[in-house]
Amino acid sequence: MTLKALFKSLKKEGIDTDRMWSSIIGVVLRSLFCLSSHPTIKPEPNAFEIYGYDIMFDADYRAWLVEVNASPAVSCDSEADVKVKIPMLTLTLTLALIGHEGQDPDANPNPNPNPNWT
Repeated sequence: MTLKALFKSLKKEGIDTDRMWSSIIGVVLRSLFCLSSHPTIKPEPNAFEIYGYDIMFDADYRAWLVEVNASPAVSCDSEADVKVKIPMLTLTLTLALIGHEGQDPDANPNPNPNPNWT
């Protein structure tokens, strides 16, 4: 089941999925902050990473980090994989190869807070 399908089902039950999404974003940003402040890990200007996040929710729908995968599987073995991974890889490669040249630096690069791969 994709995150989009899960959120659709939970919305029908009256669950605040926007709050859940914000909780996921918070978990991801805090983990990246830890990585960015690590003294021995330096960013490479001509490289990028894709991380895979395993997140679970408690009874109050608060996100908790289970693990971060530095080399997540990107093979497409199911219909859900195709729906999630192809758009994610397309956007990742577009950003890596083209970037935001010529765009307003203050503009939100992803105006949709719930991207297609959710």
